Amino acid sequence: MSKPKQYNNSDMEQRTTNRNCRSHVDNRTPFKGSHLSARYSSGVYVVYSYGWWPIYAYIEGQWYGHKEGYSHSTAVHKTHAYPSGNIIMLEGVEELRKMIDGNRD
Repeated sequence: MSKPKQYNNSDMEQRTTNRNCRSHVDNRTPFKGSHLSARYSSGVYVVYSYGWWPIYAYIEGQWYGHKEGYSHSTAVHKTHAYPSGNIIMLEGVEELRKMIDGNRD
């Protein structure tokens, strides 16, 4: 399997429907749906609900998510964007934020 193209924050996010976003997630390409989006942040691919609540992140070859809930809409976003493959589920969103920021204590 070939490695997906690396993007930076200046690349355009492709518009898609939430139901069709999984291929973008699996290929780690930036996209924008309806209150669901993904982009690179400091070299980490992050999927966001409402543009600020991270739900998944691809860090150093591994997918991470978290068990913390926020709203019914965000739960639906998690279902639409669920990555293929193994996902390490962290307890809360703050753990995921620290990993995204590079604070892996």
